[in-house]
Amino acid sequence: MNKFKYIIFLFFVVLFFVACKKDNNKLYGVSIETNKMINSPAEVFSLQQIKIFMASNDFTLKGLPYLINDSSKQNTFFAFSPLFLTYTIAQDSLFDDYLDQYEKQYNLSLSNQNKRLQIFNSFLSSVKDIDSSINIESKIIENKENIIKIQQSLDLNLSYDNINLEEDRYSSKQHIIISDEFSVLDNSEQTMVDILVGNGNYVLTLIQPNNTSFQDYIKTFNEEKYASLINHMENRKNSVIFPLIDMDMQGKTMNDINLSSDNSHFRFPKEVVLDCHFSISHQQQTNSSFEQTLLKSNTSKPISFNKDFLFILRGKNSNLIMFIGYYSVN
Repeated sequence: MNKFKYIIFLFFVVLFFVACKKDNNKLYGVSIETNKMINSPAEVFSLQQIKIFMASNDFTLKGLPYLINDSSKQNTFFAFSPLFLTYTIAQDSLFDDYLDQYEKQYNLSLSNQNKRLQIFNSFLSSVKDIDSSINIESKIIENKENIIKIQQSLDLNLSYDNINLEEDRYSSKQHIIISDEFSVLDNSEQTMVDILVGNGNYVLTLIQPNNTSFQDYIKTFNEEKYASLINHMENRKNSVIFPLIDMDMQGKTMNDINLSSDNSHFRFPKEVVLDCHFSISHQQQTNSSFEQTLLKSNTSKPISFNKDFLFILRGKNSNLIMFIGYYSVN
């Protein structure tokens, strides 16, 4: 009889932990690889930070369709760092009520401004320890009664020795050509490639929709899809061609972003206007190794990003979205 009670007790313990795991996925999303972050020497963060990352990814991907609209199309691109944007507005006391609502939605329990800034500052230090070349600047450049203007910038270095830069024959735009081994997903729905940046702990993920418009593709781009795409990428030796991104975005307004199924909105207490500079630094090398020469001369079709695409700077192990943007080739 005691043995039977013991078995029942174990059953309910297992059931409890399974339920907790499902609840975490529901609250925080599925794209953050928590175990990889904890076990990897490159990306070790506190549990509180991981919760913030999960909330930030969920918020970003839910808000993406609201940022890809007719007005952004007129500018042909947009880019920003969602996590650093949250950090920046946390420095303004008028956003306290907004952030309380945000924290309640995602069960963060940061409770006050000082604790928020302490958590974010420790995160900034961790980013520098992981890769000192990832220097995202986010600062308030104008703060009035009804408007706050935030400026962000990021200049990325590519982690490849052999990079060619070519000018497009039909325009003045330049393209980067890299031949190496990449993580790739290429099917009828999308083309996706990971480009290593900095010391390789972060990657620039390029996602180009196939057989549909960019706006229609983004409508179904969510956390589940983001995580699934990354998990289905495979290593492949190939050549990748993509534009040399160098953009200055000015006056992107971010206010209402839908976060729930009942159409409620998170409303900023001020109009948030974002200016952003995003660029890719390149090293043009003329000397190629024998392996690189063979790779460039093979008959495989280059992976070309010649249509509108999404780019995401993410943690290689964590999937944390550090920067996200849209680039139009037109």
